Amino acid sequence: MSDPPAVALVAAVRAFALATAGLPPRRLVVTLADHSRLAIDIPAGPALPAAVATAPPPAGWSVRDRRVYHAGRVVEVPHQAGRVLRALAGAARPLSWEELRNAAWEDPRTEKATVENAVCKLRKLLRDLFGLDEGTDPVPMTIDGYSLRPLSGG
Repeated sequence: MSDPPAVALVAAVRAFALATAGLPPRRLVVTLADHSRLAIDIPAGPALPAAVATAPPPAGWSVRDRRVYHAGRVVEVPHQAGRVLRALAGAARPLSWEELRNAAWEDPRTEKATVENAVCKLRKLLRDLFGLDEGTDPVPMTIDGYSLRPLSGG
């Protein structure tokens, strides 16, 4: 027999609270289908290790779990462009189109034009997010491959 929905919800919220280590205690109030309200106290998570506590860095690109950060803020990019962004942000050097394809696509038969299209969409999304003009290329392609440029704006 499964748990009642409220018990399952409380368990899910507590599991989330434990996964968000280092955050202060907080209270979540949920209105259920019968219009009753359920208050869930979320305890403070355990302290984070020093190396993680400083993430995201105040400058540059970084990846932590599935989140991408730039200059201390979360950069939300959906779908395939998001996978391309995570691959580029996590790379220590420029990536060739083959390396980018292998990092962001499951199918090794993905064509070069598909990779280039996703990079083009990522460029537009980053320009919009950071308020950059059309002449600024946030994902330059050099002889070494694709990379992310430090950005400002937004």
